[in-house]
Amino acid sequence: MSCESLGFTCPIRPGKVLVVGAGSSGLIAARHFKDDGWTVTIVEERGDLGGTWEAAYSSARVQNSGEQYRFADFPMPKEIRADRFPNRDQLRSYFKAYVRHHGLDILFNTRPSAMTYVREKAGWSVSLVGVGGGNDSATKEFYEFVILATGYCSKPYTPPLPGKETFRGIIHHSANLSRFTRSDFSALFMGKKVAVVGMGKSAMDLVECAHESGATEIQQIARRARWMLPFKIGPVHISHVVMTRAVSSMVPSWTHTTRIEKSLHKGTASVPAAFWKVIEKLFAWIHGFEKSSPLYPKEPVTNALTYSIGVVTPAYHRLVRSNSITFHIPASIPALEGSSIHLSDATTIPDVDVLILATGSRSTGFDFLPETISSALVEDDGVHLYRGMIHPDVPALAFAGINSSYMHFVTTELGIQWLLAHLRGTVPLPPPSAIRASLDADRDWKRLHTPKESHRSAVSACYQQYVDLLCADLGVPVYRKLKKWGWWNPIGWAAEVLGQLDPTDFRGVKDEVEARHGKGKQPPAVAT
Repeated sequence: MSCESLGFTCPIRPGKVLVVGAGSSGLIAARHFKDDGWTVTIVEERGDLGGTWEAAYSSARVQNSGEQYRFADFPMPKEIRADRFPNRDQLRSYFKAYVRHHGLDILFNTRPSAMTYVREKAGWSVSLVGVGGGNDSATKEFYEFVILATGYCSKPYTPPLPGKETFRGIIHHSANLSRFTRSDFSALFMGKKVAVVGMGKSAMDLVECAHESGATEIQQIARRARWMLPFKIGPVHISHVVMTRAVSSMVPSWTHTTRIEKSLHKGTASVPAAFWKVIEKLFAWIHGFEKSSPLYPKEPVTNALTYSIGVVTPAYHRLVRSNSITFHIPASIPALEGSSIHLSDATTIPDVDVLILATGSRSTGFDFLPETISSALVEDDGVHLYRGMIHPDVPALAFAGINSSYMHFVTTELGIQWLLAHLRGTVPLPPPSAIRASLDADRDWKRLHTPKESHRSAVSACYQQYVDLLCADLGVPVYRKLKKWGWWNPIGWAAEVLGQLDPTDFRGVKDEVEARHGKGKQPPAVAT
């Protein structure tokens, strides 16, 4: 069976849907499918919900503010909102409240082991197996639709480290520290010489943690210097600046929906180019980077607008300014020997007690899918999809979270609403040839204009352009704050240009779609 002979088709009558993954994306998908009349089953390989946050270390916090990192119609409890940047445990508590509120059931320690598309029944036969936690079950179920919400960060990436087996120090990947308490970190770092590999959010957090836990010396190793977002610009948190249409409209993107953006990025795009040159100088000044510093990136700041960019916290900034960290940039680790780390720049860091690998994660892939389908989906720079949701050659299957961005909840929720509008038959999909051409053009643009990484297919900094595109597809207003205030109201225009994008801007999208297009026509039931 070749996947090309099947293809994604709509509409699909509500039936049973399997959601694989109980992180925020899976929960969003499950809630909205349930509201649309589907019978929902959620399976989660781990023993608890939370996805990335279930696996995060205890001190991990969101980088943008809590009012942006939330479900559209389920506000965070007041006690969590009081902390502007909720931590891991607060977020998991919030997710659990969301599950209770919407009556979602989750099968933990369970994963699909095999999936087969059944053409005659127009759906998937799925083998589910228990994976630890005392769960040794094995069942086979049929589902009319499957949502894969396994995320980008499900498998830690460990670079090759020759000599690792005989290294006398302790080696941990950042993803393996999720069960560490404050006392565990003190025991790990107190009085120790620590080396941290990486320059992303996890690396910065663990450098802070090592310092706070009493490390005597901290070395940080990275292949290249990277632009990092400052915590504040003046008195204003970075999210209040970056998450606005005024700034997001300057971001280079594979799509520009509004006339203003199209004109800005036409030809040489001189206005956005000048804007980002100013931003580079501003960020360098805020961080205190001299041009000669190894911390000063050699690439344009637009290259850093990827899924893995980090926000520099005040504590990390103080460590940099006080020279409390010894940096090795650019450098990699060709070998470990005894308790020493040999670097690619011909230097050696001796007597290392603890080596932390903050080297990111990869998707676990989709080994449970038929080979013809998984090979069509998985590429070395991510899973490239039409509108970040579906593949034209794969029937009755979609993704939640592949469209992750700096506004993760907004892009994920709107993506699910977009998907359901097509499944209901409310909004028709373009022909398969047009879908495939669009997907190929998006992927080609990203490969030409963004650095290669395992999640290059993500929406990342292009969140505004992405939601504008989905709104245009659905036939609902693109300017969400103007819709609220009225096009004639100057407050509305100020809010649209300078206000933060907010998950609540997209409440009621389903009603708007149905008011414009009607409720759609469901196909007849498939004979079983």
